[in-house]
Amino acid sequence: MSDVEARLAAVEDHLGSVSKLAAATAKGQGKERTGRLVVVFSTGGFKERVLEILRQWDAGAAAFKNAEGGEGGEGGRGSAASSGAGEGRPPPLKYQLYQAMVEQLATQGLGEPVLTTLRATPGSAIESTTAKLPESIGDGAFIFTLLFQPNLEGLAARAALQSTTAKQAVQKKGSIWPECGIKPARFAPGKYHREVLQFQGYSEEDQVGYFKGKKGGKGGGRDGRNAAPGKRAASHRLSVSAPGDAKRR
Repeated sequence: MSDVEARLAAVEDHLGSVSKLAAATAKGQGKERTGRLVVVFSTGGFKERVLEILRQWDAGAAAFKNAEGGEGGEGGRGSAASSGAGEGRPPPLKYQLYQAMVEQLATQGLGEPVLTTLRATPGSAIESTTAKLPESIGDGAFIFTLLFQPNLEGLAARAALQSTTAKQAVQKKGSIWPECGIKPARFAPGKYHREVLQFQGYSEEDQVGYFKGKKGGKGGGRDGRNAAPGKRAASHRLSVSAPGDAKRR
């Protein structure tokens, strides 16, 4: 093996190691974040309350921007909802939605001690929300998410929402679903995560097994065996041909 070939082999090994590290890190962080996320479904009167919270928040944001020339973002928009005054500033949007969810669960029969735990959860336990006022309101459920902080209060609230008591409060009653439903979030890998796995030689089918945590079989690498995924197929390897090799073929 020439010196150039040895260097290329070393570069390929380094690339494989980096890609494996990137994939493992992204998977770990993605699943950890998903474990702190809940998806909330709202219908009926609860849906109307959620939409009204969003309308007031957006109206306050517009008023603040026009009056003060403030930027977007939750901090500025929180000031907006206070009608430009320094007094009576409402809680952040994420906490308003959280509180609305908790009170709706209370009307659906959420029992103790879960209800007390959720009501005692401070705003600092909620990291963020994804909720946007839709351009048109249909008959279907309005969905938003709540991401809890990885602190004691946030993890306690997330665990409370996973409890049997909470699940009973969102169960179907007879033939009717309650106005508030909660589901745990599912880990959905992003575009770049998939591209890294594709670089490693994983097919789309293999990637499904990888994300599910399978070892060997579909999740074991390019060839379905429990091989190191950092090694790329021979047809994709970097190679160097000495001058004249192409002619001899």
